[in-house]
Amino acid sequence: MSADVFTYGSLVIPAVMEVVTGRSFRHENATLRDFERFLIAQQVYPGIVPAEGMHVTGRLYFDVDEASLVRLDYFESEVYDRQTVEVELASGESTPAFSYVVSEQYRHLLSGEAWDEATFVERHLPNFLARARGWMCELDESD
Repeated sequence: MSADVFTYGSLVIPAVMEVVTGRSFRHENATLRDFERFLIAQQVYPGIVPAEGMHVTGRLYFDVDEASLVRLDYFESEVYDRQTVEVELASGESTPAFSYVVSEQYRHLLSGEAWDEATFVERHLPNFLARARGWMCELDESD
């Protein structure tokens, strides 16, 4: 089984997606309506929650294989639930995709502060990539 995956935080950067999954995927920009994105408190990455009338921009990765979904589930941890959402492509077409939504029990971790991709890339990307490599090595060692 493969599925499309909408990302909105660190995973919008193809290099992060490749570190996490070990693969590269065809992708394009997309929008998720009726959700809002906030930084997780004391972290450099965000989470999303339903919010009527709001929208989140991100990247849609196509045909993500089952093994990569397992790796994404590990990367996202119990803080997030993988849910099916409807995303809008630049063409205006809507399509279903998986995305990681902050679980209700962890929504108190949201800071209320907006996440900015440019700030993340400028200030945090190299260190975050190194941390992500470490997290994924832990998964590989546990197999």
